[in-house]
Amino acid sequence: MVSSLNHHISILKLTVHAAYLDYLAEAKFPDPLPKESDWSRPKLQRSQWFDLFDVDKRVEAFKALWGVMEYLNREIASPPSEDAKPGVQSEAVEVQMAEA
Repeated sequence: MVSSLNHHISILKLTVHAAYLDYLAEAKFPDPLPKESDWSRPKLQRSQWFDLFDVDKRVEAFKALWGVMEYLNREIASPPSEDAKPGVQSEAVEVQMAEA
């Protein structure tokens, strides 16, 4: 998500544990409970504030936005189809995300 305030922008990342999403959808605690103690706490991260009037900060901001778009458009290996040969695994695609 991109947050903005006047001529400043910041990039936000929200991470939610899959067990917490199940809890919200079904209104039941997962059984068994996840080992992570913070499974029920969404985690929000924010980049620095980029000043769009400053040329260097504007370039950094667009590099970060381009990195997010590149990550969202990455190629993801599809799950094997039902008629795939047993024991043959599809090749996984490794993605590394640069720090914003």
